[in-house]
Amino acid sequence: MDETHINEFNKRATERCWDRIRRAAKSANPDCIIWLTCYDLQHPMLKDSRMLREVDWIMNEHPDTEKLAHLRAAIGPQTQIIQCICGWGDQHNAEKIITNPAFDALGLYGFARPDLETTVPPEDDSGNARNIAAMRRAFNSP
Repeated sequence: MDETHINEFNKRATERCWDRIRRAAKSANPDCIIWLTCYDLQHPMLKDSRMLREVDWIMNEHPDTEKLAHLRAAIGPQTQIIQCICGWGDQHNAEKIITNPAFDALGLYGFARPDLETTVPPEDDSGNARNIAAMRRAFNSP
């Protein structure tokens, strides 16, 4: 099969899977929240996906505002976007994401790699420590 057929096959399989997940979850608890996290929300198999339009919460793992705009266009009106601000240290700048108006009104999700001995985040000047400090300020602000 060529790539177009593979993507179409995967798209249909994903839609069937989504139908069952959504039906099972909502039949068990109609008020439950279904949270989708997916690294590549612009993958061809997700183009025009009902799953993106119907999911309750969706994780945006990219700090790129262009990808955020594409995601906003693909989701349903009830879908809450949760912005990941982790970035594994220096990969993302949490402060820049948190203070960017494009990310206003989004939920925030963040975590950090702890020190292996103390199990708490490091108190150095690493990207990881700076991101943790930015998350602390954001999560503790009124």
